Amino acid sequence: MKKSAKVAAILLLGAVVVTGGIWTSNTYASVNEENEVKEMVQIYLEALENGDTPTMVEYTIDERFDNDKDKQKVYESFGTQKMDIDMDSVSVEKIEDEKMSVTFHYSNEHVSEDITLPVVKENDQWKVVIENTT
Repeated sequence: MKKSAKVAAILLLGAVVVTGGIWTSNTYASVNEENEVKEMVQIYLEALENGDTPTMVEYTIDERFDNDKDKQKVYESFGTQKMDIDMDSVSVEKIEDEKMSVTFHYSNEHVSEDITLPVVKENDQWKVVIENTT
């Protein structure tokens, strides 16, 4: 094999290794980030089920309220409602760099449904976004 062909083969192999390493690194980071979001969402959902108002406030961006004080008043009323969230049904899907969506099954005495909510990163912390639909 000619010297130039050997050099080209080595350079090509090096490029493949580097590209593969970058792809593997990005895939690992993405999976790791999705696991981080899933854990955070499960903390939020457990707080929702148990009526843990401070935790619900901490892990949400609720567009329906102008401040945390108003949000907290409404969230406190959740503690009196019987609800069930299937933690095994929680799934996370990456939308873009700092935005994901989470889907889970929710039921109470009036409804049983799958719910999908956006999750965004704010100040290095993932938060569930409760959108203002009015």
